[in-house]
Amino acid sequence: MYVTYDTLSDVIEDRAIARGWIPNWVPETATNIHEVQNLDTNAELFIKTLVCQDANAPNRPSKRTELFPKSTHLEEGIKDCDDLFVFLENEERIHVWANYHR
Repeated sequence: MYVTYDTLSDVIEDRAIARGWIPNWVPETATNIHEVQNLDTNAELFIKTLVCQDANAPNRPSKRTELFPKSTHLEEGIKDCDDLFVFLENEERIHVWANYHR
C-alpha cells in the first residue's frame, strides 16, 4: 500500500497515526508525507514512544519508493528506534523504515 498526505492534518484526518502507520512524533510542519507498507504481513505496529540509539548495522529497506534513496541504509547517523530505522536526510526529509518478515 502506498499513500501520500499533503500535511500532517491529512494524516490525522485519515487516522494513520491512530492506526500506527505514521509515528506520533512527526512534526506539525511536515508536508509531502509518504507511507508505504505491506498489508500482507498482517503486522500491526502502534508507535507510542521511540527509544533510539545509533544503528551499527541497519537493515536495507525492503520497500522502495521514488523518494526513498537507494542506499539510505549505508548513510551515517541512522538511528535504531524500537525496530524502526530512522535517517534524517536533511532538515526537511526524514526516512523511517522497518522490515517485518513472518
